[in-house]
Amino acid sequence: MNGTTKHKDGNGPQQTDLRHFDLRRLIALVTKESYQALRDPSTLLIAFVLPVVLLLLFAYAVSLDAKDVRVGVVPYW
Repeated sequence: MNGTTKHKDGNGPQQTDLRHFDLRRLIALVTKESYQALRDPSTLLIAFVLPVVLLLLFAYAVSLDAKDVRVGVVPYW
């Protein structure tokens, strides 16, 4: 699967074999990876629980409300 082919006699220039997009192969890969992720509990934890925890953490930690801000006035004339 290196994408190169040789002539029948084994000599000569190598030509690249251009492969087209194969939907069946993509579906097989997604299916295989889905089964693998469902078998491993830590993958589910990282994929679904951790983003929710981070979202809640950053929602409460990052606040753009300005409270108790000291304002100074400088006379300019």
